[in-house]
Amino acid sequence: MTHIVICDSVASARWSDEEKKAVDRHLGHLIQLRRAPRKHECLTVLQKEPVLASRDWRSLKNHIASKVRYSRLKDRKTAY
Repeated sequence: MTHIVICDSVASARWSDEEKKAVDRHLGHLIQLRRAPRKHECLTVLQKEPVLASRDWRSLKNHIASKVRYSRLKDRKTAY
């Protein structure tokens, strides 16, 4: 079940646990490398995972990019 969240007049669906697990399973290594996925990598994952059928490649890329950004911020805070 996806919930719609309205932020700054843009509606976006929350990521379900199943969707997050599917993304981590295929693209989790990119978070460790701190790199956003390329378009073809996102399209490959979307074809392999039916649970991500409601997502497009840009939302997948932005989801990973946000996780990378958060991990960098977390590392910067613990460095001090």
